[in-house]
Amino acid sequence: MKTRTLTSLFIVAGLLLAGCIGKAPTPQSKSTTTPIVRRTATPAPPAINIKPDTVSANTQVTVTGEGFPAETRVRVYLSAANLGDTTQSYGEAVTNAEGWLAFVFPMPDRWPNGAPITEKALLLVVANDDLSLRATAPFNFQPPPPPQPTPSLPPATPTPTTVITPTNAPSARVNYEFLNVRSGPGITFTLLTKLEQNVTLSLLGRNDDSTWVRIRLPDGREGWAYTQYIKASVAIASLPLASTLPPTQGPGLPPAPAPAVPANEQEAALAAAVSFYTQWASGPSPNGNLAQALRFVSKALADPINADNSSLLRMVGVPSRPLYTQIEIQRFDGTTALMRATLQSEGGNRVADTTLAKENGVWVITKFQPVTQ
Repeated sequence: MKTRTLTSLFIVAGLLLAGCIGKAPTPQSKSTTTPIVRRTATPAPPAINIKPDTVSANTQVTVTGEGFPAETRVRVYLSAANLGDTTQSYGEAVTNAEGWLAFVFPMPDRWPNGAPITEKALLLVVANDDLSLRATAPFNFQPPPPPQPTPSLPPATPTPTTVITPTNAPSARVNYEFLNVRSGPGITFTLLTKLEQNVTLSLLGRNDDSTWVRIRLPDGREGWAYTQYIKASVAIASLPLASTLPPTQGPGLPPAPAPAVPANEQEAALAAAVSFYTQWASGPSPNGNLAQALRFVSKALADPINADNSSLLRMVGVPSRPLYTQIEIQRFDGTTALMRATLQSEGGNRVADTTLAKENGVWVITKFQPVTQ
């Protein structure tokens, strides 16, 4: 009986103590809201590609690029490091709606100040008008070899009847496949004539920055020529400044006709042909970047190519996707153009004529025709 009573007392005491002490308060967790950070994808910077990556003077350089703003004018510059001299651009283009561009320019052999380019590692820069957006790509330049010294011969002893009259008149010869002679120092002036390589000219003067020279043609007419395409007997900067007024015609010669279209139209047609073959030849897939290449083809021609990729090989006359090598202008009349493409292919080079026309203000390819050689 005592044992049960003591046990009851302990139980009651324990209950009383528990009631006095009470339960420990449960800590309340504070709810916090984590902010959602939305990251905006940073657009890829502009990028350019050069073909070929090793050039010499007068090499036709193909430049393609992407990542630029749509419908923006860009220019190409040359430099030995960083941005370099921007007083003279060597070509310009307007990007399409996707920010893509393509154009071709001949590699010069001199800097804008007239000094020969001797550096082997150069930088090509494509930038917008205010130079706030640009892309660069390195390439290699092969300077022309230094002239070989001419063996000195003992001077001939003139006879008493020989009269030697030294001629120091400055002259130049055309050192490119052809030379456009214009009525003023710029590509917007009237095209007077086109001269072949190695034709000799008389130099009469220069413009302010020595990028154009006033010349006298073999037939007596006068005009202006771009200094990158001639080899002068004197430094261009040493010539006197010439008047930029339209030159006079030679005696008894009719005035040369004005061109049917601006000169940059021919460059735009050439760029379209180059862009097609460059895109088709690039890319790891069996068809290259065919979708990009067909942007430079008329819809009537692109539809059957999309339906059957092999039809393009038959049109061009190659057994497999070629590696683009060279394009030459065969004919250009302002409304149509004919470009001849020489393509590396299995078994050797193949040649295809490429016809272009303007559709909705844009040059596109309308026909491919294999050339049998």
